Amino acid sequence: MSATAAIRLVTWGNAWLAGLVPLDDVVDGVRGPEVAHTFTFPPQDVRTGPYRPLERRGDDTTSASRRRSGPPVHSEARSSSPTLAEAVPVALAMGELRRRGAAGLHLALPIPGDPAGFAGPPASTGTAVDAGQAAIIDGAGFALVPDLIGSGVQWAAVPADPPTATASRAEAEREMSEQLLIAARGLAELDVARWNPGLPAALAGPGATAVAEQLPPTMDPRRSGLIARAGRLQLALQIALAEDGGARTLSESRRRRELLEPLERVVRRALIAACAPDPEAPGPR
Repeated sequence: MSATAAIRLVTWGNAWLAGLVPLDDVVDGVRGPEVAHTFTFPPQDVRTGPYRPLERRGDDTTSASRRRSGPPVHSEARSSSPTLAEAVPVALAMGELRRRGAAGLHLALPIPGDPAGFAGPPASTGTAVDAGQAAIIDGAGFALVPDLIGSGVQWAAVPADPPTATASRAEAEREMSEQLLIAARGLAELDVARWNPGLPAALAGPGATAVAEQLPPTMDPRRSGLIARAGRLQLALQIALAEDGGARTLSESRRRRELLEPLERVVRRALIAACAPDPEAPGPR
């Protein structure tokens, strides 16, 4: 599932919390090309405030297949029967985020071995890694993790620690440029940068331009430009890492991945930095 879903939710959600865009535009912006987006929120005890996982009866082990089968089930401390969180559409979800004290939405793009913006707890990190993306709700104690259900997206809340510190946009952009140069030089020395005839079409296709076209119009052009560049580079890296390029030996193939994987990591961090709440934007209204 493409990370554009989380990018849309984070950027449009932050724009709405800052009072920069109307709710109708947020609904369309978050939905994007999917038929619908629905959200499930955990039961909240007004006495405890932010989301805290409620006591669960029986086996607490949750496999990936169980996580994807529907919204999370929680047991109320004062009831012996589990309750299902009710799924709500985008418009109601935005109001619920504000009601629960959301101070901002932060993008996380975790992969195995690299949580990339997701600070835990471990059980929730595993869920986010399975999805490859999440929106951490700063100030509310949970994150929203997407799952593609047919032609729609279902977001489920999982407990989440406060978002980790990220590099500034300028730092992330500089690091991405530097790592790109290192990778290009290394690949040229190895002579394994074989041309992929399908790459131009992929980079010119809708997948490469979708992220930039679906961002809020109020976003800083420098941020949206970084998201567009990082999105195209991420797509190119996905194609490159799916093959061995011109590598003729196992050692060449391994060295090629050693050059490309650090670049892929900094590209994800550039996306995270570019999508972070704008410190100069108005506060939640």
